[in-house]
Amino acid sequence: MESPEVRHSKIMETEEPNVTPNKGVESVQEDGNTEEYVLLRINAKTKKAKVSLPVTFASLRLLFVEKFAYSPGAGNFPDIYIQDPRSGVSYELEEHLLPDVKSGTLLCLNETDDQNKSINELNLRLDDLTKKIDTMGSTIIAQVKDSVASVEIPVPTVAASASAVTAKSGNANEANKIGRKDITNLERDFRAIKQLHNSSSENFKETISNITEQLRKFQEIGLEVSQNSNRAYMESCNSKLSDDSDSLITKVDDLQDIMEEMRKDVAQRGVRVSDKQLKHILKDINLAKKSLHDMTLYISKERPVWKKIWEAELDKVCEEQQFLNLQDDLIQDLQDDIKKIEETYNLIEQCSIEQIKGASSKRNKIVANLYIPEPGESLHDLKDAVLNDIVGLTPNHESRLEAIERAEKLREKERDMMKLTKFQEELGDFVEDKKLKRSGGIEEIEKQRQLRDIENLKSSFGGI
Repeated sequence: MESPEVRHSKIMETEEPNVTPNKGVESVQEDGNTEEYVLLRINAKTKKAKVSLPVTFASLRLLFVEKFAYSPGAGNFPDIYIQDPRSGVSYELEEHLLPDVKSGTLLCLNETDDQNKSINELNLRLDDLTKKIDTMGSTIIAQVKDSVASVEIPVPTVAASASAVTAKSGNANEANKIGRKDITNLERDFRAIKQLHNSSSENFKETISNITEQLRKFQEIGLEVSQNSNRAYMESCNSKLSDDSDSLITKVDDLQDIMEEMRKDVAQRGVRVSDKQLKHILKDINLAKKSLHDMTLYISKERPVWKKIWEAELDKVCEEQQFLNLQDDLIQDLQDDIKKIEETYNLIEQCSIEQIKGASSKRNKIVANLYIPEPGESLHDLKDAVLNDIVGLTPNHESRLEAIERAEKLREKERDMMKLTKFQEELGDFVEDKKLKRSGGIEEIEKQRQLRDIENLKSSFGGI
């Protein structure tokens, strides 16, 4: 029989081969569950991001952009700093130090605080505005001093004899008249300068108050660029661009309808278009061209901003790029439509000029437009043929409704044009072009009225 020690040793020998493979499987499973990551930090925010080693500068920058929705703006991408795990000191990460980035490494972006940067920019703008105000004030004072110095008011000298005084009195009166005229001109210039100074001061005060309000808001809420703010900005841009394109399409469609109706009037009915209509249509064409130009400038300005936001929102890049391409195609189509409208307008204008030049009697025009039947044709047969054609027609109600809407729009524009007289149009153009002479504003007029009232009261009750 075997002893207990021998039996126990045999049992241990049989169990040891089964225990060793299980430990190897557990270690393999633990190695498979580990993942490589780095810690990213901007200012006071720290986030964890998965990474595949070895890393590059491009992949690290993309991680900062994806995790923090970070955008460097117009400048270069800030430097990336790595923290030494032993000493805790951060140093700049360079190209030859990229192997130091391992799992669990802390990477910091050397980015200045957005709030402090915005406050510094606003302070710089305030300093520039203060310098401009000081420069403008000194310039106005210098101009006023030069104007006052250029005016010479002659002082009549006391003559030794009465005959000399009477001889020079005429020249002195003439010089006094010239001096008073110069003083009156100076007063008028002073009033205009005062009006300009008041308007400029109000604009500067409003600008400074707006900047102060923005500074207060920045100090309260801070400047934090997030994914939601980018999305809200994109949605506002999309809505603005959609509204502008819809309004521009409506304008161009209305102009096309008007051009078609006027072309029929000129070509088929022989109607002469008035100068007022031509002027009004040309104004609408210029407005459409200006709106199209503004829309093109807006797209060219917003395209780089959209591209930066697309880097942080990769899931909607295709949709928004397609929207922008559609807008580009729409701009091209609208340019072609406006070009055709201008060609039609030029033809109508030439027809109107020729009609004015070769205007003869209305009788000749009416006779030229009358239908003369062929020999052997009967008017009764023609009437029956026309009635048969009318019976055979299949009316399209949708096209009729569209034609009625176009006619209503055309009549509404004509009513708007007929409301204004020639004098009102000239006055409106005069005011829009800012050709009115500056007289000092309503404050100066009120001041002169008060002075006249005081003088009238003094003259009326001066003897009491």
